[in-house]
Amino acid sequence: YHSTPQVVAKRMGKRPEEIAAFDETPTLVISQYPERFYPKARVVPNILPHNQLEYSPLVPERDGEPTLDIAFAPSKLTSAWEDRWNTKGAPETMAVMDRVMELTGCSARTLNGMPLREVLHIKRHARIILDDLVNGSFHLSGLEGICLGKPVLCYLDARTDFVLREISGAAESPFLNVRLEDAVEVLHHLVEHPAETAALGKAARTWVETYWRDDLLTVQYTHVYNRLAQNPDLITRQRAFSLDSPGAGFKAAVLPDLLYQSRRKRYFSS
Repeated sequence: YHSTPQVVAKRMGKRPEEIAAFDETPTLVISQYPERFYPKARVVPNILPHNQLEYSPLVPERDGEPTLDIAFAPSKLTSAWEDRWNTKGAPETMAVMDRVMELTGCSARTLNGMPLREVLHIKRHARIILDDLVNGSFHLSGLEGICLGKPVLCYLDARTDFVLREISGAAESPFLNVRLEDAVEVLHHLVEHPAETAALGKAARTWVETYWRDDLLTVQYTHVYNRLAQNPDLITRQRAFSLDSPGAGFKAAVLPDLLYQSRRKRYFSS
């Protein structure tokens, strides 16, 4: 699973409750926000070919220096507060970018409706990448950014942060955990401190090479498919990610939704 039960149910002609409770065959779910909606699915990482040129950091001697300060590549252009998970907060994030450009004179660009190869090329030549600053989860765009050796601003709620650390085995997250409400100040600082920004990007790439290498992560898939061939009943939810207890379910899904609604109210009352 890569989406919410609502999205999957609509495509399959079923009710969301049927999708979330589906256990007739072994299922997998990516270790981002969807995992909280599928309590029976085994959690697996989203893998990128980090050593392919398109996903590799710039080499100045070969590729030149960055030509763009901030890049944002939302897959959707809906408002941050319009649909809980069906948004990347594009209008609000673009307003943040406009404000930072006013304050610093930096360059920023929103990338939407473009071929992936072109998006990756532009992001390779940017200094800072923005992912989702609203929902509480990173996306492929954020993973692309850290592969490219960029500091990536992304808001991770407690559940996403926990799952990322657990699935990777890392003690810390590679993302700069920043909410939409706080992004102007953070971006202002990064734009005006280019050496620090570059160092943060290098640290993000080092994290990828240590914890999110494709050859390392494919071991998890190999393990799953070996077990599948042996006995499908062996494909179960990891104990660390169990949502069976009321406390676990509340912390993973209910609490983040309540905090989102609280932020929404404050945004419209400000």
